Amino acid sequence: ATEDSAVYSTTANLDHLERYSATLNFPLNLGKRMTGYAGVNVFHNQYLSQYLGSTYRNGRTAATFYAQSNVKLPQGLSLEVSGYYQTAGVNGLINFRGFGALNLGVQKSLLNERATFRLTLNDALFSAKQRGTVRYQDLDVRFLSYGESRQLRVSISYKLGNAQMKAARKRT
Repeated sequence: ATEDSAVYSTTANLDHLERYSATLNFPLNLGKRMTGYAGVNVFHNQYLSQYLGSTYRNGRTAATFYAQSNVKLPQGLSLEVSGYYQTAGVNGLINFRGFGALNLGVQKSLLNERATFRLTLNDALFSAKQRGTVRYQDLDVRFLSYGESRQLRVSISYKLGNAQMKAARKRT
């Protein structure tokens, strides 16, 4: 195949998959200004199948690391950082390389906290690209797959209504 050739994929069930996993989550709270969480999911996929006339055996242990943190700053500002990293692993016939994403955001409260301005950047490093290989029998495929994951978003929200009426309703 040439670099310009198209590859079409179809789904087929493999006979047997054993998957073991363990997850650990924990808070990332440092005083009143920083809140968040982090965690890891470690898993092992082991495939054994009769496929395309021979025995397919493949297995690997992989992990997903993730975290999210909010930091409150003076003058109604806050920052948010989040992200994940998926280590290399196996999914069916696909052996994939590690990938991840880093997301950043800033938020500012305005007009006595009735309005909020947000600016966020998803996949700041443009690293949420999936790369991998399929090598089995006569198949020898390398691939790169990614979408428009880097996105810059601006939003402004405003709270309508009377805040004093809402407080009075809570008291009753």
